[in-house]
Amino acid sequence: MPSFRPPLARSLAHAVLPIAILTSVPAPAATTVVDVGPAATTRDARQVRMRFSDDITALGDDRARDPATVTCSAPGLKAVGHWIDTRNWVGEFPRALPDGVACTVQPLPVSDLKGQPVAMPAPWRFDTGGPQADIQLFRSPYMLNRVLEEPVALFVPSAPVDPASLSHLACSVNGVAQPVSILAGAQAQDVMDRYRNANPRAENHPDRLVARCGSHAWPNDANVTWVWGKDIRSRDGVAGPLEHAFDLRVRPPLTVDVHCATMAGTPGCDPRGPVFLFFSEK
Repeated sequence: MPSFRPPLARSLAHAVLPIAILTSVPAPAATTVVDVGPAATTRDARQVRMRFSDDITALGDDRARDPATVTCSAPGLKAVGHWIDTRNWVGEFPRALPDGVACTVQPLPVSDLKGQPVAMPAPWRFDTGGPQADIQLFRSPYMLNRVLEEPVALFVPSAPVDPASLSHLACSVNGVAQPVSILAGAQAQDVMDRYRNANPRAENHPDRLVARCGSHAWPNDANVTWVWGKDIRSRDGVAGPLEHAFDLRVRPPLTVDVHCATMAGTPGCDPRGPVFLFFSEK
């Protein structure tokens, strides 16, 4: 007997059912800021930069708005912004920022060339580091690598210093810490005048500091170390990441060599001849 298949089942068996294949098209990635700078501490900074992942402005568009404002503690050094190309913006300072300056970069709302808003970073801060210092010393005129016993030094900072932070200026003599005092008024002027007389070609720096190490003259042949501490701040509150040590050696004691004629068989100089005294210094 032939098998019976319902017409509906037979038609389903031979039907070809269409299958809808849906392909998902990913949404275009949002334009972002992929590089900024400077950040943290950067000496001699000349510009602020921002780089985007996609085109923000048409090439050569001088009217394109800045994507950020830059505010620094040195009011005379303002950043002027311009687009280098369609994705790179810089804010350039008129000259390299000096030490002791802090700046804040505030990103602004920006859209890319497709009209989509750009994911902007949070505001950030950078600085040019705390004041660095050169040291000026009373050196021996006959041994330039040795200093005199006078327990003072003149410091020339690279930026005006917050006086309260000078508590981080330290000094030791033969490894023993000594009290440090900052001279002012007539005392400081006397030291600076004597230094200028001994070094007439030395430049006169308005921010020069005069410091005294200990309360007595340094011993001859002593090892003296001044430390310009990393926490010495500029007047804008910027401190440096590193300290700077200045290692000195005090000149040896004054010596004299005696030269004279001697008589055979007798000690000492022959009083009938000249006696020559040769001192190690004036």
